[in-house]
Amino acid sequence: MNAAHFHLLVNHVPIIGFGIGVILTLIGLWKRDEKGITTAVVLVLFISAIGSVLSLESGEGAEDLVEGLPGVTHEVIHEHEEMAETANIAGIITGIAALGLLFLAIRKQFETPIWAWVVVLALVLATTTLMAITGNAGGKIRHTEIRSEYTMPDEPADIATVQEQGEMEDQEQEHEANED
Repeated sequence: MNAAHFHLLVNHVPIIGFGIGVILTLIGLWKRDEKGITTAVVLVLFISAIGSVLSLESGEGAEDLVEGLPGVTHEVIHEHEEMAETANIAGIITGIAALGLLFLAIRKQFETPIWAWVVVLALVLATTTLMAITGNAGGKIRHTEIRSEYTMPDEPADIATVQEQGEMEDQEQEHEANED
């Protein structure tokens, strides 16, 4: 496994994790005195924050591997990198806030004040948005079809023509095989 492969695997942790964290935090805001939901929120947000740090750290190695590949531009990589740094800071702050929520919950015997849940919800919403934007920017590195400058071809390929070409190639291969 190389750095790009590791980066592609780990970068989904904060994107999906913080997204799940939004749902769990909303449930936690509704049932804020339940120990299980508080623990789940803290665990998901903290693991997502760790995933964010791993994603950022593995990005440099991935960058070295994809620079110079066809269609990969420095501008697109730089945009993703700048967004990743901002999203990572938000992820770390959200992870720390989640730990603060746990500390407060334990101290208050899991009767956590609503303001603490609202703060964590605001942070996780902002972080999830930043992670989604960062993921989209990262996708543009190798998926040119999602870039704004991408344009669709004027005319779609004629399906019948494509099928006929495939049939002709099959017939030629059969003919060559029969000659042998």
